Amino acid sequence: MATTVGSSSSSHKRKRETSNIDQRLMDRQIDSSARHNFIKRSSRERFSNISLERTLDMWGQPVRLVPGDRHRIQELCCTADGLIFGLTTNGVCACFDKSGRHLCVLNHDHNEVVRSLFHNKHNDTLIAVSVFAADQFSCLRCRASAISALRQGICDQFTELFATESLRWPGFVEFDDVNGKVLTLSADMTTYKVWSMTDPAVLLYAFNESRVPEGISEIKISPGVMLLVSHHNKKQTHLALKLLAIEDGTTLRSLKQPMKRDREIEVIEQFNEKLLLKQQGSHLLIIDLLTSRVVKLKDFRVRPTGFIFLYENQTFLSLKDTTITMWNFQGEKLASFEDHKLCLPIPEIEHTSIVYVTHSQDMIISLCDDGDDGSSIHVSSIKSGKCLARIDRQATHERSLITALCYSEETGDIITGDENGRIQVWSN
Repeated sequence: MATTVGSSSSSHKRKRETSNIDQRLMDRQIDSSARHNFIKRSSRERFSNISLERTLDMWGQPVRLVPGDRHRIQELCCTADGLIFGLTTNGVCACFDKSGRHLCVLNHDHNEVVRSLFHNKHNDTLIAVSVFAADQFSCLRCRASAISALRQGICDQFTELFATESLRWPGFVEFDDVNGKVLTLSADMTTYKVWSMTDPAVLLYAFNESRVPEGISEIKISPGVMLLVSHHNKKQTHLALKLLAIEDGTTLRSLKQPMKRDREIEVIEQFNEKLLLKQQGSHLLIIDLLTSRVVKLKDFRVRPTGFIFLYENQTFLSLKDTTITMWNFQGEKLASFEDHKLCLPIPEIEHTSIVYVTHSQDMIISLCDDGDDGSSIHVSSIKSGKCLARIDRQATHERSLITALCYSEETGDIITGDENGRIQVWSN
């Protein structure tokens, strides 16, 4: 075993040294700053000529299942080969191909309401989470359909998932794409279970409320780890936390985080071994769960509206109202985004619906406010905060409100959904 590890380590080291030599030779031939400028120009070129290519109607035949008023798009999902899935607020889910042709409706009938979608890249399936009239729309049911079948318009071939679990409230299902895991809570048994995303029929391990003496209030998942957060009342002077290994559920560390009395918890988020914690009227704290070191961010007296963690960069984005700022975990502000005032056209729309961060985490694509009741799509560099491209919707005479946004990494298309149940595909 030791010999094998050593050989692997030496091979990796030689590969890294060769890569560094190649890099130095290239830097000697062309200035390294020129390479960065080339990457920046390439990013601009990728989006500079984007225009509206086609519009898909979720509310046209044969998609429409329920007569009546149009409903807005609340979620969009796209696959590598250009399939587009749209989900409306009344739970209708339809699939289109990259040419705009309607392929199928995922709903069995008008008695099914699809709540959310998840593209499982680990086995190339689309998971639909639904509720049904037969259960008074109170119990979540999950099924997986092969993308290859949906591409052919076949939606009645699927696999039921987690059929043994009672997913009534407070039960839930959470998909963790980073670790390739699925977390469920069975309401009847109050049992948490972790499943393999490669094969969701495989149960990896289970645990219950007794894992934390005070009971489990929340679970936060990050690469490699899972944080159990206990119940907390304002009279307590500590918050019990337990850090688990995501692969097998073994306990990595148990700790009690000091808390101020008589103050509500406003923010509690986890990023790897870092915990972001804020109580009402207090600063935001960045706590290292392994060393207990605390960094205080004084700019966060007002409660942030959301966070986006950038795993590749070991940084995070904070959202306060319509502003996005990038920080590191030493509490240093790294960048603000120019010409970047988020547009939240409807109060119930969250930032996750109109903000997309690329897989390489180098760009952020957002719906931004242009004033005078107008909005446009902005593409910005995460590293510098500079605006790389701006897609003006007004030039296409599109006046409807955008309510969802996503980006196809493979095709380079930006896909938006609006308040009238229509999907727009923007292509270069």
